[in-house]
Amino acid sequence: MTSPDDEDERLHIVKRGRVRLYRLTPDGKQLTLEILDKGRIVGRMSRLGQNLSDVYAEAVEEALICSFTPEELRRLIDRFPAVPTAGTCGARSPH
Repeated sequence: MTSPDDEDERLHIVKRGRVRLYRLTPDGKQLTLEILDKGRIVGRMSRLGQNLSDVYAEAVEEALICSFTPEELRRLIDRFPAVPTAGTCGARSPH
């Protein structure tokens, strides 16, 4: 889903499934930070204070993820100010 190498700003909403957030230790091992399930939000969007520096996110089971750029999120909120939940959705497989 996302890695420290990603430079684009994008928020991801877990609609179904689970997503693991992890960091790499200095010796290259994966350190799990959190497991996100339905309804959780992850990503990079500086305007909203979301920043995932040095964090990876990956689906740990079949998942449906909605993904928004800042512009898509702005248009969605302008159109539906009370319900910002639609977006670009796509299924994600583990790894």
